[in-house]
Amino acid sequence: TDAYNNFSTGTQTVTVEDTTAPVITAPGNVTEEATGSQTTVAIGIATGTDAVGPVTITSDAPATFGLGDTVVTWTATDAYNNSSTATQTVTVEDTTAPAFDLNQLATTVWPVNKRMVDAATVANVSDAVDANPSVVLTVTSNQSISSSDWNVAGNTVSVKADRSGKDGDRV
Repeated sequence: TDAYNNFSTGTQTVTVEDTTAPVITAPGNVTEEATGSQTTVAIGIATGTDAVGPVTITSDAPATFGLGDTVVTWTATDAYNNSSTATQTVTVEDTTAPAFDLNQLATTVWPVNKRMVDAATVANVSDAVDANPSVVLTVTSNQSISSSDWNVAGNTVSVKADRSGKDGDRV
């Protein structure tokens, strides 16, 4: 408006855009004992904030995890499709030894007749992760023995009913 009351008007369009990505925090890294070839792991939930409004949080986490490290990527997306990511490492490890039943068939080998005697069997071998765990049988004695003094056939250990002179019964 001027001194004579003449005026003019104008318009201006102001556009406010949200171009700032939300802030995301991933849960901490997780290490879990394997319960099978695939393990369910409680990985937690990421959190996110945005200056303008709520955020949607997603992840690429599988339903179950295999052995080793899996990197999970978490994404926070706001209403204007701005997004940011954070990662979390999920480790599944197998530290549990296989289980088995050892059936001791003989505690001493007697009489000394140089025949093979079944000393022990291994049965019910199982492992939470490995469907076909292997068994390694080790033979020890209170006397010196050679490879001809023992035999492993399948899951049965046999030892020769023998002794080295004055050492007493072979155990």
